[in-house]
Amino acid sequence: MTRLTETGEFDLDTTITATYFTLRWAIVGIAAAFPPLLWMGGCRFYKTGLQDSLSAYYNTGMRDWFVGILFAVAACLYAYKGLSDREDYLLNGAAILALLTAVNPFSWYPRWFFGGKHVSPHDVFAVAFFVAIALACWLCQDDSLNLGLVPAEKQRAYRLKYTLTGFALVLFPLIAVLLNTRVLRRPFGSSVFWAEAAAVWVFAFYWYTKSGELRDAIQAQIRARKAERREGGEHGL
Repeated sequence: MTRLTETGEFDLDTTITATYFTLRWAIVGIAAAFPPLLWMGGCRFYKTGLQDSLSAYYNTGMRDWFVGILFAVAACLYAYKGLSDREDYLLNGAAILALLTAVNPFSWYPRWFFGGKHVSPHDVFAVAFFVAIALACWLCQDDSLNLGLVPAEKQRAYRLKYTLTGFALVLFPLIAVLLNTRVLRRPFGSSVFWAEAAAVWVFAFYWYTKSGELRDAIQAQIRARKAERREGGEHGL
């Protein structure tokens, strides 16, 4: 049944908003499910057990899932349009970096690459992906907050969350790299996996939090627009 407004018109606002947030929640769900899906899928279907890192699943029967999920995240990030050109460029860049992470094998160390036998193109693109998301978190947080649709006390809480999230988006991938290159001693065998999983879950948390903020702001804007339409209709009578 077609969605209609109170005045009997097609409710385009609700349809567009539902499509917008479906895309955002899809990114949250895919990211949150990524680490446990690889772990449990590997154990259930390929008897691989928990690998040393997320990227190590590239060399298991879960490789297609690993690559497919990164492609799905890249497609969602590219399809999503930011509130500013800067956010759009950063998210499009993150989408490209996710694709490059997916298509470069985990254990491929080409001679021409500066990392030698310690850092692969896969590692660099993966870290760069999180840096791009962290920059979007830091630099673009005011794109929506400055619209004035979120109460001041909530704005302060959101800014604190985004600042801490941005640091975590850089910190956890950096820890994973340092553990993987043996600069830091691994406290247990799967420590890189959990550091990478933490980074992915922080990414999901950022999108979840930002989606909540945008939902409140957009709903407030829609309510104001509908009120204006009702007032205009009443004045026209």
